[in-house]
Amino acid sequence: MNYKKDILMRMLMIFLEKLSQLLSKKRISEITNSDMNELYILAFNEKRNLLLSLDKKDLQNKCRVESTLSFEKIKVLAELLYIETQRTKNIDFAKKSLFFFNLFLKHSKIYDFEIIFILLRIFDLITTFFVTNDLASETSPLVRIFNWGWLGIILLNSIFILIVAFLLFYISPSHLNTVAKESTQKNYKLNEYYQHILFQIKEKEERISMFRLLIKEKINTPIFIYFSTRAIILTFIVVSIFAIINNVLLLFDFCLLENINSNNITNYLFLFIVCLFIIFFNISVIQNYKKDKK
Repeated sequence: MNYKKDILMRMLMIFLEKLSQLLSKKRISEITNSDMNELYILAFNEKRNLLLSLDKKDLQNKCRVESTLSFEKIKVLAELLYIETQRTKNIDFAKKSLFFFNLFLKHSKIYDFEIIFILLRIFDLITTFFVTNDLASETSPLVRIFNWGWLGIILLNSIFILIVAFLLFYISPSHLNTVAKESTQKNYKLNEYYQHILFQIKEKEERISMFRLLIKEKINTPIFIYFSTRAIILTFIVVSIFAIINNVLLLFDFCLLENINSNNITNYLFLFIVCLFIIFFNISVIQNYKKDKK
């Protein structure tokens, strides 16, 4: 699968290079059908007239790579249809272009949370520096347990952000397509959906023991990482907001945690993070379940 993804990415890079060269030389109104045909062949190995004659469902199939959707190809298709709209003023091309742009943006929506997550982590570090530049009052478990200084905290936050960004980039919603399609066809209930999508249990059973799920059944790793990554981002957005509020209040000599024993703060914070993760993980699965039911 990786080598096919590499081929796809190289192909799309060549397409983007050709498209930028073309747009630097000509206005959109000056681009000919022959020019466009070359772009379609580069991106999809198909001729322009054939692709433009297809409906939205068939066009989506042209973007599939080994039973999964390539959202990079969807964006390319949306851009090509936009150029066709500008060239021909055809309303059908405009509708298709808007459909595929929205499909791509739906996939990219989580990246908005990633940006918020990064900004909040940075702001948390800044407010922490103003409140306790020697980290004497820092509640982070990493400081309390490992006695890490500023260099360690900044390095760890950077690694954490990079890992989350890596998972977001490589574990895309395309991993959900095959199992989600089957679960929709079989009309699973929510508990059956959990079993099917996370453990790929295909028989519909009302009750399956937790022991069987956790010990005997093999977890669907890509899908588990997909939901876990989103849960981690949302969890640390909430944790960062709470930390920033606490830091700002400390600047005005007011502490939200003054009635809590300092030795227990780490334990409470860990429990708080675990509870948030479980809540957001389940919310992500339930949202996906409702989306698949539509």
